[in-house]
Amino acid sequence: METGLTILRRLPGRQIFGIVAVGLVAVAGLLLIFSLVGLFSVRVIEEQRAGNSRVTRIVPEMRGYRVYWSGSSELSDITRYDVQIRELPDGGWRDWKRATTATSAWFGPTEGKDFAFRVRAYDSAGNAEPWPADASRTTEDVSRR
Repeated sequence: METGLTILRRLPGRQIFGIVAVGLVAVAGLLLIFSLVGLFSVRVIEEQRAGNSRVTRIVPEMRGYRVYWSGSSELSDITRYDVQIRELPDGGWRDWKRATTATSAWFGPTEGKDFAFRVRAYDSAGNAEPWPADASRTTEDVSRR
């Protein structure tokens, strides 16, 4: 019998391993042969995206807007964000805040234009959440008072 580790069974999110150890031990002049057999289970954590982030609210402030965002991750801490804007109705996305640890910033003056915002998060391992296809929030969502 050889010493080794074998995957015995794969289940969703889990793998069951078998281990076999064989050895020789000398005790009081006697040579003993032993074998050890055991089973253990390992939970497999599949790689997940870096987090789940979004622009949470937009508030009118000083001829512009205060934009708030947040994020969370099941596996590790969120360490930074990228935030993009685009002018509505059909402007292209462009970087506004890169690698920021802030969770809000002032944007403006807007001069009567409307803008869309989207955010992505990075976790402590450096993994980036994919950009969402659409905006989390727009300045059109905000009613000026």
